[in-house]
Amino acid sequence: MSTCPNCGGTLMNLAGRAYCSKCGKTFSLNEQSSQVTKSYNVKEMSGDTLFDKVRHGVVELETSSARGTGFLISQRYVLTCAHCVYDEDMRVVSSINVKFANNSVIKGKVKYVGDDARHLSTQIDLAVIELQSSIPLNSPILRFADYTTVRNGQTIYAIGNALGMGICITKGIVSDRLRKGPDGRNHMLIDCNAFHGNSGCPIFNDDGLVISILDMGFDQYDNGVNYAIPASEATAFLRKCNL
Repeated sequence: MSTCPNCGGTLMNLAGRAYCSKCGKTFSLNEQSSQVTKSYNVKEMSGDTLFDKVRHGVVELETSSARGTGFLISQRYVLTCAHCVYDEDMRVVSSINVKFANNSVIKGKVKYVGDDARHLSTQIDLAVIELQSSIPLNSPILRFADYTTVRNGQTIYAIGNALGMGICITKGIVSDRLRKGPDGRNHMLIDCNAFHGNSGCPIFNDDGLVISILDMGFDQYDNGVNYAIPASEATAFLRKCNL
């Protein structure tokens, strides 16, 4: 065992990584995978620093019938919600405009969809968009956090295309790290404000890592209750897509 550089607590070896039982931080003991990055920053980022770091990895989505949000998971692919890629007749759209922070727009097409018009509890409200040309040079690939590190009450940030008016940031906490949503699927319950257009937006922890993807809210509760797909569910979906 050794000492946690974040709080001085005792580190324990847990499934190939060092875990601090005092502050809940994890530190990588072995090579990081391409999709999951362990939480290792000693100092938590402020909201403005985090926004500057990840903003260029978040994109606006526009189809013939809707606007939403997505984020880069590779040089070729954007992750978003499945319900963002359907038209008014519940058919997958043929083309999507993907707008980056420098205002450049790249055409995209739907590569994988985890949901369909039936919205079964066994499905997942996620979709992968394949970009048809190269992304801007300063666009970072966003990484997922290890979901075992997520704690109720921790600070979170949502960055998305609120009301279709462009990318903005809101702040909140994790209300419940794992709860069955009204659709019968596993969700993270959050109190972060979210609006139409935020669907598909990444939810970040203080380290700038994605811990969930916002997919459902309730206007009648004045945006106080919103649901997001846990990073663990998202990475499982991407593995099924061989990504």
